[in-house]
This record gives sequence, C-alpha cells and structure tokens, in this order.
Amino acid sequence: MPVTSSRPAVLLLYQLKDQKPGAEIKGSAFTLTVIRLLSSELAYVERDLRDKISTGPRFFANAPVVLDLERVRDSRSDLDFSALVMLLKELALVPVGVRHATPAQQEAAVDAGLAIVKGGGIRELPAVSEQGVASNDKSGGPQIPEPPPPPPPPRSAESSAASVRARTLYRPVRSGQQIYAKDGDLVVLGAVNAGAEVVSDGDVHVYGPLRGRALAGAQGDRQARIFCLSMAAELVAIAGRYQVLDETVPQEVRGRAVQVYLEGEKLRFELLA
Repeated sequence: MPVTSSRPAVLLLYQLKDQKPGAEIKGSAFTLTVIRLLSSELAYVERDLRDKISTGPRFFANAPVVLDLERVRDSRSDLDFSALVMLLKELALVPVGVRHATPAQQEAAVDAGLAIVKGGGIRELPAVSEQGVASNDKSGGPQIPEPPPPPPPPRSAESSAASVRARTLYRPVRSGQQIYAKDGDLVVLGAVNAGAEVVSDGDVHVYGPLRGRALAGAQGDRQARIFCLSMAAELVAIAGRYQVLDETVPQEVRGRAVQVYLEGEKLRFELLA
C-alpha cells in the first residue's frame, strides 16, 4: 500500500532551509482561438469544427481554445460540457475556458475543468482561398487579371509615430514562441519557425522564411502590412482579418518574397521581386 503522510501539506513549507525561488505569477497576453457555439447540439458542433479544422490541421493542432456561449445562452437544451471537452480533445484542441456564459453555464463549465474568461474581441477566420493573390512578376508566371490596387492612404500621424518605434529581433523565432511588438513594427532578422507567432501593432518584417503565424495591425491598423523573404506561413492576419494557409500557401507566392496587405475585407498577397 502507498505510504501517506498525516501531516498537513502546509507544514512542508517550514522544512525549506533556503530562500530559493520556486514560482512567480505574472501577467501576459496570448492569442487564443475562439469557438463561437451556434448550437447546443454537439453533433452540429462536431460537423462544423471538423470542416473548419480540415482547412488547416497543422495550425489547429493542440491549439488552446475559448468557447463563446453568447449565441447559446438562451438555448432550450443544456450544454453537456463534459462531452464537449472530450469532443474538443478528440479534435486535438485544448479547451481553456468559456465566455459570455450564464451563471448556470459557468458553474457547469467550472465543474468540467474550464475557466471563466472575460474580454477580447472575436475575429473571423475565413476559409483558405487563392482568390486574393496578386503578382507583379514579369517573367511570365501566373497573373491575376486585375489592375494593381491603388496605394493605401497615408497613415495617421499617430499611426506613423507608432510605426517608428520598431522592435528588432536578431535571432530566429523558435516554435512555441510568441513575440509581440506593442505600438510599433516588428522586425525579425531571421526565420519565424513553424509553430511560432509574431504579432505587431504595426507592420511585421521577416528577413527570412516565414513558416509560423504573423499578425500585423493587432490593434486594428488596416494599413499595416506583412513582409517576408520566403512565404510559407501557417496563418497571416491584418487588423483581425485572418487567412489560414498551413500547407496550402498559394503556389504563386510559395517560397517567394511577398508583402501581404488588406484590400477591403480581403487579404492580398503581392510578390516583391
């Protein structure tokens, strides 16, 4: 039989003979995927999630997710949170918490091991599409039969001032890392590896292969752009407008020097050389 101690665990604190630190609590900001539930019937939830995940399985693998319950707050059917958590884990997602839940839903969610999350806006994740690829390649490569977009309007004085304050990284960004440049641009003098994420309130410049995720204009700057020397991204986003690429980077830009910008509500990819 296992041996257990009858002493309260708190007494163990008095056995420490030095002041060696063991843990600390700090605040941080992370990008989390939000799943907006539109039905309390899990069969419909599973169908739509499988369809969405199929557009970028590597991007969604082991991704932490928050469940938004605003649309099912008044549902006549109760959510089975235990079954929902099992479903998400089966889909290789990591459920973290819920938001916009009723008191009863919050209690059931906590019982299922979920946290109560507040704050943060929801942005759309459009399906993968090759429709927005532009090219200035003069060598006879694929061309989109549209005139080049007009130059973007000048940024405001506040935005221009923010873009001057750039954060520069002199090393590659490793898988699992998230780098955020607040109130300015982010410059990476190396690669952004798969599973890494670079986020900036201004532009994102990657002077190497972009294999992970890049999010520019994180605070809503629609004039922000993403520049990289070799496009192989899992996801790109500008001002909350996302496009999952994963292994389906449009052939016209794969491995090429590219800039990404927002035209209307669509992300455009344009070759730099």
